[in-house]
Amino acid sequence: VYVHDVHASVRVPINQLKQFQRISLAPGEKKTLTFTLPASAFSMYSTVTNDCRTEPGTWEIQIGSSCKDIRLRSTLTIE
Repeated sequence: VYVHDVHASVRVPINQLKQFQRISLAPGEKKTLTFTLPASAFSMYSTVTNDCRTEPGTWEIQIGSSCKDIRLRSTLTIE
């Protein structure tokens, strides 16, 4: 699970790996996975204020086998 702050006020990586689980699937097999992201998954360190904070705004949640192979995307808004 990768997260991306769409409108970050500080420079952050485009995709930040926040959760990881390796699974194996047989051809045609489907499996449902559940991930819980803690609030800290949406915080970033600001060198301006010298602290970690979660900024309000739009975050993109991405699921894939790597950051270059994203297969599902969704967004959430933090107020």
